[in-house]
Amino acid sequence: MNVLAVEIRASDVHPVALAGRKNWKTPHQGDVSWSHGQLWAMEVRSAGGVPSVLTRPEGVRVWAEDMHRIIISSEFLAEGVSPAPLRFVGAPNGSFSGQIVVSTDRALTGLKATPGKLASADGAVIPAGALKAFAMTPHRLDEWRTLGWGRGGMPHCTNPLVTPASMALVRHGPRGTAGMTRERRIEELKKLSFFDHVAAGPQAPLPAGTSRPIWVTLRVPADAKGGTYRGRIRIEAAGMKPASVPVEAEIHGWRVPGPRGFQANAALEQSPYGVAKQYGARLWSDEHFRLMEASFRQLGRIGNDWVNIPIISLTEFGNMRDSMVRWIRRRDGTLAFDYAALDRYLDLAVRRLGKPRVINFIVMQGCGENRWSDVDILDEATGRRTTKNLYHTADDFADLWRRFARSLYGHMRSRGLERSMHWGFLWDSVGDSELPGVLASATPEVGWTSAAHRGKERFYVKAYSQLLPFRLTEKSMMGWRKKEFHVLLPRGGGSLIAGPGVAFPFNFRLMVDRALVVGMNGVGRMGADYWGDTYIKGVRAEGFLRAGMPNHFMLWPGPDGAEPSARFMALIEGFQEAEARIFLEQQLVRKVLPEKLANKVREVLYEHHRGTLFIPSMNAAHTRAELCRDWQD
Repeated sequence: MNVLAVEIRASDVHPVALAGRKNWKTPHQGDVSWSHGQLWAMEVRSAGGVPSVLTRPEGVRVWAEDMHRIIISSEFLAEGVSPAPLRFVGAPNGSFSGQIVVSTDRALTGLKATPGKLASADGAVIPAGALKAFAMTPHRLDEWRTLGWGRGGMPHCTNPLVTPASMALVRHGPRGTAGMTRERRIEELKKLSFFDHVAAGPQAPLPAGTSRPIWVTLRVPADAKGGTYRGRIRIEAAGMKPASVPVEAEIHGWRVPGPRGFQANAALEQSPYGVAKQYGARLWSDEHFRLMEASFRQLGRIGNDWVNIPIISLTEFGNMRDSMVRWIRRRDGTLAFDYAALDRYLDLAVRRLGKPRVINFIVMQGCGENRWSDVDILDEATGRRTTKNLYHTADDFADLWRRFARSLYGHMRSRGLERSMHWGFLWDSVGDSELPGVLASATPEVGWTSAAHRGKERFYVKAYSQLLPFRLTEKSMMGWRKKEFHVLLPRGGGSLIAGPGVAFPFNFRLMVDRALVVGMNGVGRMGADYWGDTYIKGVRAEGFLRAGMPNHFMLWPGPDGAEPSARFMALIEGFQEAEARIFLEQQLVRKVLPEKLANKVREVLYEHHRGTLFIPSMNAAHTRAELCRDWQD
């Protein structure tokens, strides 16, 4: 066998690429994602008699794959390529994942993965039950766009030929795709599937000429000893000879805290309206709450700290004319508020998340002077609902908002949640310039939320996301020390990292670490379950340069509620790694480490950060995200 090996050594990232702004004075004209090491072209030719790596080999092939790689249904392992072990690098009390791919030239049924125990050389054992195998549900390539990109919202995500789908078609579709018409390429997308959806159900039959990954998660016992553990996973199905995949787990001694103990903030957004629309459930019915339980159960895995409660109609959150708080005009003319739906929703959130740090009551749409602030008021005497615009031009604007604010604050205080209460939602501008002052006169203790490009732009904002500008340097700003709730908005066009729904999983692993390095304390503005055409549905005005939410859903709809994506599983590991960074930086701040060990810790943290700078800031950088293959080393 002849082997040709090529090593590419890239330079460090140019300072312009880390400057936190577009540099329009350079020949790159603002492009900060140029390659710092690249192989332009290479050919290996054979005189004949050698099997082509472009042809699916005969039989069934089984191999381990990195958790960050999205598998396409037509993939296969080329002839002559030896599979590597399924490898985990983790710590006690943490959750770590990988994939096993099965490729076949014949139909397979009853596909099954059976993990065995893992054992170390000194006799320590991780039981087989710590390894769990999950099916992965295929989704057509033309559906990739629905995950979201740009500023988000399905009206802005209509192109099925998004970057990852186009890449998959060129690599794994029929030859000659580059010369096809756009219409033909879109049709070809419908014939292939991608695997991002980690499902709870059984493995489906595997058609001939296709491949399918099995998702494997190792939940390391909290009392596991450090060391290297080895074992095997048996793969079997009707129509194939059973295969045995070697497993290797490198376990370190530091213990991962539980999600409710995470110090980094998670601000993913759960959508009651996305869930109701997906399953056809009546809003706030028993069935609706049962289905939402699955979403909150998943969000509890990252210790999610944020929930949205729309009060006005037609917000970006897809609530249309609905609100969890009912406004009622009593027979005597006084105003009352029904908190039944709100209370049940908060009960669910607190049960699964603990007390959220931010409960975001949407009383304003944050674009320009948005003259729509509608609430529906039920007349107790007539049973009729009327729409009241509570923009500041209304005669009773201040009186009604103060009544509502005082009532809601008292109700939240009775539940012990008044410190979580925030008013929202600002973008780059304020939708009603007089409302913040009116609410401050009634509830001076309550701050505001925003999702502006440049973060906090008004003194009364206490919880916010930010898109730009940032400057990545070798020095960590230790964002965990910040008291305010300040999280990354990971949209393309920003200056830190892009995490649209169509990004590859490694971006989601990395974004929490980067947020801490530049001085923020978490990540947010990503949808958990804005399924269907929900996000910004019905919003009357998007304003100028809406910062937006580039990620519609990190969770997939399963038969019985939300199920995780590969992206979400990578985000879980990203939060775990962030806690390791926080722990180490806290030891350095407290100066409790011997000098030699402290220097080693600084070096490890620096190299961890430096080693990921090949992921640029301005876009999802799919081809560069694929260069993460040595992340476990």
